[in-house]
Amino acid sequence: MEACMGMRSRPKPAIYEPLVSPRVRTPKGYVPLIFGRWGDDEGGTVFMVRTRLINHPLVVGLLEMAAGKFGYEHQGMIRVPCDVEQFRRAVDLVVED
Repeated sequence: MEACMGMRSRPKPAIYEPLVSPRVRTPKGYVPLIFGRWGDDEGGTVFMVRTRLINHPLVVGLLEMAAGKFGYEHQGMIRVPCDVEQFRRAVDLVVED
């Protein structure tokens, strides 16, 4: 969570937040995504991502990677097979657009 604290100091609203507790409901306007490089049964880092990011080409590319690895019939939260730093770099590029 400390790595994301810098995002909060920006004047813009947060476009992604790490999930602090698995019991937290998904806030309106966000979708939970799991990021990390793992085997099919291992965990990852869950982030609440603003829905407005979902259609950006960089995020679409990450979601296509997820579909390629896990398929469209995958149950539960969307797992994205990239590490957290790759996700953060992609989001930083989206914010700069």
